[in-house]
Amino acid sequence: MNIFSPPSKRRGAALIVTVLISFILLSVLSLVAFNITVGTLRIEGWQTEHYEEQQLLFLARSGAAALGSQLKKEYRKADNGEEINKSGVINVTDAARGFEASLDLAVSADAGASYMRIKVTASGAGGKSVSASCRYGRDNGEIYGWDIK
Repeated sequence: MNIFSPPSKRRGAALIVTVLISFILLSVLSLVAFNITVGTLRIEGWQTEHYEEQQLLFLARSGAAALGSQLKKEYRKADNGEEINKSGVINVTDAARGFEASLDLAVSADAGASYMRIKVTASGAGGKSVSASCRYGRDNGEIYGWDIK
C-alpha cells in the first residue's frame, strides 16, 4: 500500500499525513537554520569584542612606547635624584572607522630610582579598558618589563 497514491476512500487521510510529515520536516529545518544563525551571531559578537580589545591593547602599548621616547628626550641620566609623579589624558578618535578611545597616562619614579614606571590605560567607547604597564630605564633609555591587564 503506497501512502502517496492510496485507494480513493482514504485520500483525505493520506493528504493529512503528507501535510503533517511536511510540517514536521519544515519545523526541523527551521530549527536547524535558527540554531546556525544564533551560533553565527554569537561568534561574530565574540570576534568584534576581541578585535576591539586588541585595538585598545595596541593603542595602550603604543602610548607607552611614545611616552618612553618622550621621556628619553626630557629626562637624562643626571635626573635620577628627583621624584616624578605625572599623569594626563589623551582622547583618540578615528571618525573613518568609528573608533573612539581615551588614554590615561601616568609616569612615576622614586627619588634616586634607576627606572620610571609608565602606566597607560586605554578605555574604549563600549566601556572596555586595557592597561599596559612598563618600566623605563633612566640609565639606558629602554622600555622593559611589560605587564598587560
